[in-house]
Amino acid sequence: MNKTNPLYILLLFIVLFIVSIIKYNQNNTKLQEITLQYNQANQLAKQYNENNKIWNNKNISSDIKKLAKSLNISTIQITTKNKITTIRISSLSTYLINKFINKLLNKKWNINKLKITNNFIMVQISRL
Repeated sequence: MNKTNPLYILLLFIVLFIVSIIKYNQNNTKLQEITLQYNQANQLAKQYNENNKIWNNKNISSDIKKLAKSLNISTIQITTKNKITTIRISSLSTYLINKFINKLLNKKWNINKLKITNNFIMVQISRL
């Protein structure tokens, strides 16, 4: 009978252990990369969902009316065509124009056009 040298068996186990550690580290780095990609995709999806909720707001005209009412603005004209809401306000003081624009720009809306003069405001807000 041939006897197998115990040193060969020990060497075989050491080589298998080293190969398994190398494979484990490679797979661990791949897992970290995939986890990072997943987190980035998840964050992007959350941002898209938030923007979709904001920009698909169908109550733009009621929000603008509430905003105008809070500033005691009575000369407001709101028209909606397709997905674009146009707001026209005339004969205002510069103070009220400033307050209205500040409150309007603090909201998260998709503003297409903004025209401001001394006593006139015209804003176009669209939904996606």
